[in-house]
Amino acid sequence: MKKFLLYFILLATIVSGYLMLGDNKKEKSIVKKDTNFTKKIVEVSKEKPVKVVQKREVQKPQQKKAEVFVKKDVFVTDAFEDIEVKVLASKMEHKKGVTPLLAFSMKKDSIKNLRVNDHLELPELEGTVYDLKADSRTVNKNGSVTIKASIEGEDRKYYTVLTEGESASFITAYTPEGVYEFEMINGSGYVYRATDINSARIDYSHPDGIVVPR
Repeated sequence: MKKFLLYFILLATIVSGYLMLGDNKKEKSIVKKDTNFTKKIVEVSKEKPVKVVQKREVQKPQQKKAEVFVKKDVFVTDAFEDIEVKVLASKMEHKKGVTPLLAFSMKKDSIKNLRVNDHLELPELEGTVYDLKADSRTVNKNGSVTIKASIEGEDRKYYTVLTEGESASFITAYTPEGVYEFEMINGSGYVYRATDINSARIDYSHPDGIVVPR
């Protein structure tokens, strides 16, 4: 009986140990499988390409620098052309009783196109060529343009008034040598001395005197 109990206890111990060993193997197997699964996940995640987001630099539109336009002075030296007085007189009468100093033609819009600080060269007047500089410009109601100019290179101011209309144009030039009047019709005309015009207006056939009203 004692032998049987010993044999039974020994057998129970062996079976119990075998069962415990089997459980340990299963746990190790599970851990091993879990480890392999984790390893695979890590390897797959490593193989997956990493998306790199590049920051795009937004270029701000460059502001254009303001362009500064500097107007250059204009020098008009060919506006007038001399004509023989006899030749023009056959087509166009001059003032009665006044001998013209010279006859000339002027290019159309030579006065109208002038702007402030532009220069205009007058035809030669008794051996002198005057350079005018425009000081102001006025557009009149009738469409004509009036330029007020001064002679360059003189110690004092000598002013000239130039007006160009659709058909008639006039210039009154105050110079160191005197005053000259230009009268043009359709671009052609005469130059007179202002003193000659004033003399022709005086009627010397009548004695000077004061008429007393009755």
